[in-house]
Amino acid sequence: MDEFVYIVLSDPQVRNEKQLDRFRTETVPDLKQTADSLKNFEIVGMGLGDLVWDAMNLYAPYRQAVSNLGMTMFQLMGNHDFNLLYKSITQTDHPADGYGEQNYYQSFGPANYSFNIGKVHVIAMKDIDYDGNKKYTERFTPEDLDWLRKDLSYVPKGNIVFLNVHAPVANNTVAAGGNARNANALFQLLRPYQVHIFSGHTHFYENQLPAPTIYEHNIGAACGAWWAGHVNRCGAPNGYLVVQVKGDDVKWRYKATGCSPDYQFRLYQPGEFESQKDYVVANIWDWDWTYTVNWYEDGVLKGAMQAFDDEDQDYINMVKGKKTGYRTRHLFRAQPSKDAKSVKVVVKNRFGEIFTEEIKL
Repeated sequence: MDEFVYIVLSDPQVRNEKQLDRFRTETVPDLKQTADSLKNFEIVGMGLGDLVWDAMNLYAPYRQAVSNLGMTMFQLMGNHDFNLLYKSITQTDHPADGYGEQNYYQSFGPANYSFNIGKVHVIAMKDIDYDGNKKYTERFTPEDLDWLRKDLSYVPKGNIVFLNVHAPVANNTVAAGGNARNANALFQLLRPYQVHIFSGHTHFYENQLPAPTIYEHNIGAACGAWWAGHVNRCGAPNGYLVVQVKGDDVKWRYKATGCSPDYQFRLYQPGEFESQKDYVVANIWDWDWTYTVNWYEDGVLKGAMQAFDDEDQDYINMVKGKKTGYRTRHLFRAQPSKDAKSVKVVVKNRFGEIFTEEIKL
């Protein structure tokens, strides 16, 4: 089976019945609808951790919610998936008395595991070292890296590897960026392969290429900014990533919850984006360095939009004006002339797919 669909979901992060209800009534039906539209394919799903928010009692209802999506669902551990009363098992002298991973293990199985589907080797790993009581460090333990080294010894060099972790490994928009501290040791093990790393944890969207054969997708969270509304800290909508695999060919597109699969960027009219009042602003969450972003004024091509970094206005509005200091880099702007009647933005991604939006001024 060389052709399949891989759906990646990060940070549902439910901590009470109200948030669980939003997950059940917003995210779950959307996932089912996506799976139904792809039912001719084998579909595998992966939850990238922070399945719950320190609420061990919500594992059972979360598990039930993702059990009938029309896909085979796998999970991995985030920092909020540990029992906060205990440390990680590797830090615990007497595991029989309890350890941080215990509830997760009972609900979902081991933290590190792998399987093959088609030509892809899929790995799920823990990169949170938990000190108890919500204190943790994003890192791979020596035991984790030893496990990965042994696992990869069975995978032919040059093969495709999907590595799934909670904390990212290559972010650079924020100091440290929530990255696993010893990511370089990880990269050394991964370099011989064609690797896609899928991560969450940050509640913002960022794509990076830490090595020529390693692409990290640090995707938006299913809960956005902790169920505060409809977007993440960077303005990316609540959602998940849909990856289509055909042999050695890997394509992906972010799916915003409750929106069309073609909704790939948000356009602001002049005056809507507070710090850019004279500009049309586009927020293109899955942007990477291969994209082209052009704009037209009254049907005439004006050229490429200008990239800039700033706090996203949709997020600021959602949290009623409270800024956090997180500046996203997937923002683009263009200044229309005073008498312009319309602006059209045309975004082309790395796969040649074109997304267009036009606004009347």
